[in-house]
Amino acid sequence: MNAQDTFRFTIAPNASLEEAAQKIEDNQYGTIVVVEDGKAVGTVTDGDMRKALLRHRLTLIPIHEVMNTSFLSVAPGDRTAAKVLFAERFYLRLIPEVASDGTLKGIIRRDEVL
Repeated sequence: MNAQDTFRFTIAPNASLEEAAQKIEDNQYGTIVVVEDGKAVGTVTDGDMRKALLRHRLTLIPIHEVMNTSFLSVAPGDRTAAKVLFAERFYLRLIPEVASDGTLKGIIRRDEVL
């Protein structure tokens, strides 16, 4: 994963909901991967943020309070599995590539494989 993808598609768990919203707006994929010590620990979508706001959560709360820890991912380089997930779940715009130890290895974007 290159440095630009790391910046555009990832965020630390202690970042604010407001920071996550800005990154999602900037990357235009509706999703951001939460990374701690190089490991993917969750994802946050624009829908997750809307739900948090509807529950009257402040935009300054840490993102780890609203992230999804049961996120979909694929093994590094497994483009076939990514294509299947994208085909089955029209709402997905990106999928993290995660090694068996949890290390984030890359980001696969829908427009790269379909």
